[in-house]
Amino acid sequence: EPIIEDVRTAELFLDDDRGDIHQGDRVLLIVEDDPNYAKVLLEMARDRGFKAVVAQRGSAALALAREIKPDAITLDIRLPDFDGWRVLDRLKVDLATRHIPVQIFSVAEEDGQPLHEPCMCSRTTPSR
Repeated sequence: EPIIEDVRTAELFLDDDRGDIHQGDRVLLIVEDDPNYAKVLLEMARDRGFKAVVAQRGSAALALAREIKPDAITLDIRLPDFDGWRVLDRLKVDLATRHIPVQIFSVAEEDGQPLHEPCMCSRTTPSR
């Protein structure tokens, strides 16, 4: 039986693996509001042996990180409810999620925003 049966969020549901996560699965939480790019990341994760769950809002990402306890997180900096830096900060001060590696993705360089120490690295994605 899956570890999580249903994570309720107010988001557009993508065909991710949230209903098919079992003990021992490697899980990636994809935090990305662009459904097309989220699908690309979802397929890349699956190709590399991960189950993947997509969150399109920062609030959903925080709830899902605590719920599914992913092995890693990809994080877009520009999200509709609050920015990814705030999500990263909340992930890293929470004892339940601070150990999870985070890779930051952004459409453009964030002017004046220093790269936070707890994240693995950052990547600039192509413009939407």
